[in-house]
Parts: sequence; C-alpha cells; structure tokens
Amino acid sequence: MNTKNISIILTQSHTAPNGKTTNTSRKINNLNPEATTNDLRKFAETIATLTGEHYDQIEVVKTFIIKG
Repeated sequence: MNTKNISIILTQSHTAPNGKTTNTSRKINNLNPEATTNDLRKFAETIATLTGEHYDQIEVVKTFIIKG
C-alpha cells in the first residue's frame, strides 16, 4: 500500500473554572506522505510554538491507496 496523504489532529484540553474539561482540536491536512513520526512531532512542536498552544495529543491520520 502506498501512503497517499497524511493529516495530523492536534488536541489540547482546557479546564473551565467550574471544573468542566473541554477539548479543542486543530487539523492540518495534506502533509508529506513520506514524513516520519519524528518529522510529524517536530512539525507539531513548531505549530505549538507559533500558536502558543500546548497539545496533549497528536493524532496521525494516513490515507492509503489499496488498488491503483
């Protein structure tokens, strides 16, 4: 199978003064299909630095070509 596309979903948790926890996500599409896990971590760290956000979770979504 060939990787066609990679996306990442960066999620951060917020706790409101009333104690309720909410999650906020940022999805970035069309990343390099040949990117390694380390490349994606560095990219997420760069986004965190630029936005001032702190991500609790980094989710990688890969799209594959099964038949082509």
